[in-house]
Amino acid sequence: MCAYQSSQHGYDVVMDEHVTVQARDSTGLATTLYFPGIRGERADGPFPALIERTPYDRKRLQLHLSGLFFARHGYVVALQDIRGRGDSGGEYHYLYNPHTEADDGYDAVEWLASQPWSNGQVGTFGGSHTGATQQALAVARPPHLVCQVIRDCAWNYFLKAQRHGGALTAMLQVPYPFHMALTSPEAQRDPALRRLLANCEAHMVDLLRQLPLRPGTTPLRFLPSYENWYTRASTLGHYDAYWRNPGGALSDYVDQYADVPVLFYTSWYGHHPWGNFMKFNALRKRLTSPIKLIVGVWTHGGHMLSTTHAGEVDFGLAAALGDVDSLRLQWFDRYMRNVPTPLSEGAPLQLFVMGGGDGRTNAEGRMQHGGYWRHADEWPLPETRFTPFYLHADGGLESSPASESEPASTYSYDPQAPVPTIGGNFQDPWPGTRGLGTGGAFDQRGRLELAFCEDTLPLAMRHDVLVFQTAPLDDSVEVIGPVIARLWVSSSAVDTDFTAKLLDVCPPNPDYPEGFHLNLCEAILRMRFRDGFEREELMQPGEVYAIEIELQPTANRFMPGHRIRLDISSSNFPLWDNNRNTGEPLGRERGSVVAHQTLYHDAAHPSHVVLPIIPAGAVPPTGAC
Repeated sequence: MCAYQSSQHGYDVVMDEHVTVQARDSTGLATTLYFPGIRGERADGPFPALIERTPYDRKRLQLHLSGLFFARHGYVVALQDIRGRGDSGGEYHYLYNPHTEADDGYDAVEWLASQPWSNGQVGTFGGSHTGATQQALAVARPPHLVCQVIRDCAWNYFLKAQRHGGALTAMLQVPYPFHMALTSPEAQRDPALRRLLANCEAHMVDLLRQLPLRPGTTPLRFLPSYENWYTRASTLGHYDAYWRNPGGALSDYVDQYADVPVLFYTSWYGHHPWGNFMKFNALRKRLTSPIKLIVGVWTHGGHMLSTTHAGEVDFGLAAALGDVDSLRLQWFDRYMRNVPTPLSEGAPLQLFVMGGGDGRTNAEGRMQHGGYWRHADEWPLPETRFTPFYLHADGGLESSPASESEPASTYSYDPQAPVPTIGGNFQDPWPGTRGLGTGGAFDQRGRLELAFCEDTLPLAMRHDVLVFQTAPLDDSVEVIGPVIARLWVSSSAVDTDFTAKLLDVCPPNPDYPEGFHLNLCEAILRMRFRDGFEREELMQPGEVYAIEIELQPTANRFMPGHRIRLDISSSNFPLWDNNRNTGEPLGRERGSVVAHQTLYHDAAHPSHVVLPIIPAGAVPPTGAC
């Protein structure tokens, strides 16, 4: 590691809060600038510039603190409200603005580079939505873009974000449009509308119970672009022109991406671990500039990098990499000031592997699962052995396939009584919502404080959850990589869903006398899209279909005495919307029927999960960056 001395931290900060950058169609984009200063005056430049383009209010405290931080280190910082948000003009369309965030971002970058205080170098930062605005502008290739730091945003929001496997990601795409409408400029100007939307947020559980929401039936009708956002997300199950916007579908524009250094970071419990690995591989294949990816164990949000827990599980002090801005500064210093930094010298891939803790409760009441970092050059790791584990009628999960005559497993899925969501890949709810729980790692049992739980029993005891698990392990098993379930299924319904969830079953101890069933990763498939998203094809009741469900990737060491478990079901609500099993048009369903499901696992239908196993001793653990 190099001895890193960060760029000078000796400047005052001078702000200009009332700057307007004109987009090419003359729409004004409200911008606050933070300048390095000396004794209350702007310091002599020129300086490199950084920009975050946000829908979340450029005046927000967290952004303000970042502006101060980077300006004190000799960067001019621009915080900009995107089109239709905050004080900017125009209309907001989430990631699918017809003017495109690519054009607005290009114009903002080039405006910064043209200013007399600028040295012509512009970097970008931000995450989630503001990560998507970065990706969009990079597709437009502004000449003065130098580097980027992007937190947890998608490769394609249709495939695994707004929708997932053909289902609506209801936990995101119902509360989110309402919250954004509540904080919109229109609602801020209209107290009555603001009260209506605040009431919706406070009663979000009731709205989720009413799904699908119909146009004109909620206060979103007063904000057509926000209602259109929800309606399209809930009804457009085909991958069509609407989804192919550079704001939401980097996958379709990756060949146009600017050849600049990019630091991505995400988490196993973030929104977009799968998407970040897709970006990592695609950009490294196409670009000559350095691409780095850090994958930790946090939930989605601005706190990523700086915490040690996700949900009710703690992963040890090693899980926290420190202050977010300090880490981002390393990337900017290296590629905007040519200062070697530990971050830039490390391997391109840095992964946190969960597991190894004692499984007891810590002082904060969280289960201590532990973990450690690994550095790698490729994804999946070259040493990976993709190993099938076969499902058996007795609930076993074994390396040997089933016999010829092994009976199938059956259950009934009632859309009116779905399997409740207990943690997973979603952020904490918006402040006004209640009863939805938080994302991350949890013991998979009911909780009465969650609106959609009716008891406190383990999910494994439900009649509509099929459980397949190994015997207690004699030796540790390290799983790092993509996880794929290949299943043979049938249903009495013309359309239905199948879900798959991978768990680490931790053995009982005095703190957890029934053990701890730790969720690692999961996914869903809506059967009408089993052959892709270009068209829908309903099922023939009783016909057997071979399907593949790609779970989110993961990294976990299953310790001796633990079990590897796979749960198969047909719902996970409200993370994903319930399939009514009727085959009606998406987002317009009115009926509901119980589906009788069959999972086959005989010799002719060898249902299995493919686990990416790292052979013992193949890849030694490494420290953090």
